[in-house]
Amino acid sequence: EPLFALTLYAEGENIERLCLPLSDILEEKLRSAERSKPMKPSFIQTRGTEFVLDGQPIRLRGYTLGTWMNLEHFMVGLPGTHTMIRRAFADVYGKERADSLFEHFLDCMVREDDIAFLKSLGTNAVRIPFGYRLFIDDRNPSCYLESGFATLERVIGYCRKHQLYAILDLHAAPGSQNNDWHSDNMTGQSLLWQYDYFQQQTCDLWRASRYADDPWVVGYDVLNEPGYDMDADTLNGFYRRAISSIRQVDPNHIIFLEGSDFGRCFDLLEDPDDPQIAYAF
Repeated sequence: EPLFALTLYAEGENIERLCLPLSDILEEKLRSAERSKPMKPSFIQTRGTEFVLDGQPIRLRGYTLGTWMNLEHFMVGLPGTHTMIRRAFADVYGKERADSLFEHFLDCMVREDDIAFLKSLGTNAVRIPFGYRLFIDDRNPSCYLESGFATLERVIGYCRKHQLYAILDLHAAPGSQNNDWHSDNMTGQSLLWQYDYFQQQTCDLWRASRYADDPWVVGYDVLNEPGYDMDADTLNGFYRRAISSIRQVDPNHIIFLEGSDFGRCFDLLEDPDDPQIAYAF
């Protein structure tokens, strides 16, 4: 029986690649996504149910760099979402001291020696979750924050140097893609699915990617764990927009799609019209 070609990652845990039998629905979707488009040399690409590099199968094993660019309370031992935790620190210590603390946290939590250590363990990939607020100030959403791109580029630079592949993962989208804390949701409503503005913001952020020509980036996980309060038309309509936005600037990289119900249900997804699609759950 064919095997699912994606690595499963757990936050903060070392997970070997797991080969799981594909359900009929995923197998059919993967087969329908195959096209005759030539593969990009030196880039990891999809081929049926495999990842390949220059025509040879490759298995990705690695860690997720969780609770760094998007704080998650069960990892840091503090209640609340990313933004709520930061606001609580500002209330207690003052905004200037709190901002300084979290800037230092961004600079120090993942350093080059950490990436070198992961490489020494035998891993070959890292998944890098981030929240949109690393790049977008809600009070001035038309201008991207260069500091966020600098933080991301720093760690990807370490990955290049130590030959680790990177998967970029939007963990917290504008408006929130689910109603839970790990999408930095302070309202309990996944407003991404209700407002076109938030969907366009998300697509524009992916279009701002600066890694179209970087072979050490595997691809883009468009949305971590979409919720369950959307229908098929809404979910597929958004994914079509996101894929189109990315392809305007990047024809090379894999685009990872997750199902509804926190990435567990793929029944709503239509067959992808792109040769470089992979499913993540």
